[in-house]
Amino acid sequence: MKNSWKLIKASSSQKQSDGELAFDGDPDTYWQSKENTKLPQYISIDLGDQHTIHGFAYIPHTDGKDGMIESGSVFISSNKKKYHKEVLTNTYVTLKSLHS
Repeated sequence: MKNSWKLIKASSSQKQSDGELAFDGDPDTYWQSKENTKLPQYISIDLGDQHTIHGFAYIPHTDGKDGMIESGSVFISSNKKKYHKEVLTNTYVTLKSLHS
């Protein structure tokens, strides 16, 4: 499935930690936003087709304290123009629902 995923945009990226690395399937690579950048930071991914999403999981990098999601939201769209938020929760982060 991830073969059809494409990066639409990352709000910022550290050098050698580009947005595509967030979903490349390699647990040793990751996307990281630039340090000292105003929040919120985000990554937008086109999944290539419509999918039913049952959950959200990620592997933070483990070589430092940076890389954990403090809080976040998941937006979904069928046309890349109008986005709706969905509520997802996992062990590391509670994603809050805000209606757009």
